[in-house]
Amino acid sequence: MLTDFIAFIAKHLVEHPEEVQVTCSNDEKADTYTLTVPKEDLGRIIGKKGHTIKAMRALANAVSARHGKRCSITVKGLSEPDE
Repeated sequence: MLTDFIAFIAKHLVEHPEEVQVTCSNDEKADTYTLTVPKEDLGRIIGKKGHTIKAMRALANAVSARHGKRCSITVKGLSEPDE
């Protein structure tokens, strides 16, 4: 559920929404979400001074806290395939 939520927000921020990927790795107490976007869209996800990603992390933590868990979001840039 939170994977879809993070993907929904990210897809509305980037130029290439079809390339947004979110994966989750679970732990007993915390979930780690990896958000992968094209390199040219990294700035749109991070935002000025990191405000956009901080807001996404705050929303994700609020949703996770309702289920008694913690979460973190890491952002990766998707490199273009070699030709």
